[in-house]
Amino acid sequence: MRSASRSSLRILLYVLPALVLLAPADRLTAITRCVSATPTTGCYTSIDNALIAAVNGDVIQVRQGTYIGPVSITKSITLQAAPNSRPIIDATGKPNGIVIGFPRHAPVTSTDPSIQTVSNVAVQGFEVENAQFEGILAVNVSLVTLLQNYVHDNDKALDPSAGTCPGLNTEIETNEQQDCGGGIHLMGAYQSSVFGNVVENNASGILLSDDTQQSSYDQITNNIVHDNGYGSGIAIASNPPAPLSTYKPGKSYVYLVYTVTVDRNQSYHNGTRSGTGAGIGIFALGSGNNAFQITASYNDLGENAGPGLVMHNNVASLYFIAVFGNNQIINNRIHGNGPDRSNPASSSSTGISVHAAGQAFAVIQENEFSKEATDIAYAVPAGSFLFNQFNDLGDDRGVGISYIGTQDPFSGQPSLFSLDASYNWWGCPTGASANCRSILNPGGPVNGVQYQVTSSPALTEHFDTRIRW
Repeated sequence: MRSASRSSLRILLYVLPALVLLAPADRLTAITRCVSATPTTGCYTSIDNALIAAVNGDVIQVRQGTYIGPVSITKSITLQAAPNSRPIIDATGKPNGIVIGFPRHAPVTSTDPSIQTVSNVAVQGFEVENAQFEGILAVNVSLVTLLQNYVHDNDKALDPSAGTCPGLNTEIETNEQQDCGGGIHLMGAYQSSVFGNVVENNASGILLSDDTQQSSYDQITNNIVHDNGYGSGIAIASNPPAPLSTYKPGKSYVYLVYTVTVDRNQSYHNGTRSGTGAGIGIFALGSGNNAFQITASYNDLGENAGPGLVMHNNVASLYFIAVFGNNQIINNRIHGNGPDRSNPASSSSTGISVHAAGQAFAVIQENEFSKEATDIAYAVPAGSFLFNQFNDLGDDRGVGISYIGTQDPFSGQPSLFSLDASYNWWGCPTGASANCRSILNPGGPVNGVQYQVTSSPALTEHFDTRIRW
């Protein structure tokens, strides 16, 4: 068990950066403005009126009450609940509850400086509900902090039977028809944080994507994300370019989601209404999409309809290779999840699934698995970098690691599928075997692929992941 002092210090270390972001940008001129749902001397009666009056750096404090969405933020302000309040943004019949940025504008470019982006925004302490699409949507933003909000029962426009979201703004959203964008969606976000929110009963949970411009150096930390019925709890997605984007027709596209930390979240019971949906999903779904330097650490991922964590890539082309690069899956607790229906190496329940048409580069290390038929499943091309060590693969019989290699799509020569699975705990001191956790190639060799799979030396006792919690 962790001591109270260690826990308090850890929480303090995470909260302090968020509080710094909440500080007004201009202390010499900024003021605090009050909003009250009931007429009160010195307070605005609507959030919109306070935003109109606000200047960059202002703090807008909102008292208890129900306010009609959408709330549109296009200035560098802090919008926060007043002390001892949890104001409600009700977006019934509206596209979104809170919108940060200019969703119908392309990002700033060197050739068009008139197009605006928004930075230095914080939103803290709101309940956001009943939007047709995302509860909170942030587009082309930097230094945005979403802190301690309760986002629930959004994505109302979803048609689950058709897998569509009628009315969604396809000028900026290119791959969200199936879940209406989720509860919280950051798109084209730089150095932004989603911290300490509860996100439940939306179509999907928290999404970070690059439809309009690259997303980078972002954090998704200490959130509780559960019972989002049609998609993943947390998704990091490199998507096709939106019509309103920095990507120009006829140019070589490079889409990017990179240097993202997904840390200390609880993501459970997601995707149960659709039968799919992971605890955490890392996606690079089209030619030229790239998701790299994604770190998922210290998360608790359980009872999702899909695996605890998936990495998916569906397309590899000669010029625009969809890749996962330098991703690290470290120190997560993964338990009791479902299968990856797209991965032939995945069985009835899977902890981590990596299924890629293009090359994957992943370090899977120091994770603790339980109640999974297969702990780690790979179906990836030769030439991928697959490194998993010091994982605790459980004590029961079953598959520790399942793998299928395919030929490198860009090489006419025999290619090497290399998997380093040494120094894992396989459920007994003798290492991988049918009597413990095993290592399995369910598909057999594929023409042109040479396998180099290492499972020894093995750990002779549990790897103690608990000391890192």
